Amino acid sequence: MLKVENISEFNISTQDPIFISMKVFDAEKNRSGTVKYINPEIAAALMGYCMYLKIPLPKSGKKSLQVKGAELYLNMRID
Repeated sequence: MLKVENISEFNISTQDPIFISMKVFDAEKNRSGTVKYINPEIAAALMGYCMYLKIPLPKSGKKSLQVKGAELYLNMRID
């Protein structure tokens, strides 16, 4: 489990594929390392957060990640 105070660096890659990398400190092992989350993991986390906030998500909607500047978006489209 990651704690905010253990994250020393946070980067969002705006290149395709989108990914997030974080430099974290593991207090139990007394060492630092990098954790990388790729596109599907980020989308799942954003959808989980929407469900936590009780924001309805269309089941049939096409979901994708978008980056604009330094901001990350969960884009949903219904055809």
